[in-house]
Amino acid sequence: MIFTRLSPNFLSTLGIAVGVVAAVLFARGEFTIAGVLVATSGVLDLLDGKIARNSGKTSVFGAVFDSTVDRATELILYTGIGAYFILRDMHWTSLIVVFAAGGSWLVSYVRARAESFGVSCHVGFLRRGERFFLLAGGAILSFASQPFHDLIIGLLDMLSLNIRYAFPPMPLTIVIVLIAVLSPITVVQRLVYVWRVTKSSDSRVR
Repeated sequence: MIFTRLSPNFLSTLGIAVGVVAAVLFARGEFTIAGVLVATSGVLDLLDGKIARNSGKTSVFGAVFDSTVDRATELILYTGIGAYFILRDMHWTSLIVVFAAGGSWLVSYVRARAESFGVSCHVGFLRRGERFFLLAGGAILSFASQPFHDLIIGLLDMLSLNIRYAFPPMPLTIVIVLIAVLSPITVVQRLVYVWRVTKSSDSRVR
């Protein structure tokens, strides 16, 4: 396999490069292609760690570099999505993107902080893999935004609900709302988990 001949750090770099292109496409409203690239970036992220372990190329720098690139890639993607909404005066939606980005960062931060003290912390509803899956899926499904929009509006009309939307009811925005809501819940799950694991130890480290 050609990927096995590549440096894990090269794959990490390629992953963030793909993420930058996806962010530009998000900002331009080309969601479906951007979603494919998000999925590609996620696959590259899986491959770099696997190749590093299988080839014996693991290193402290490689692990830190990979983790840094992962966080940066996700932030870049949210920036592109937020730019799309801001440029179209969808300010409430862009604010939700900020909450989604911040929540995602906190999920990763809690895990990194816990693991720095030797506590493995992979629990929670919305880990990085799930977030990438949702982003990619929501973006790819945007080719059906109009039918999706018509379906939501039709259901609301049937229920006699006259709701003014602060954001367009399309797959990507629904995904962003889900991430904004579930990320803080995941943070709490991880904090509770760490508390349970460490409460019996007399740890005073801050």
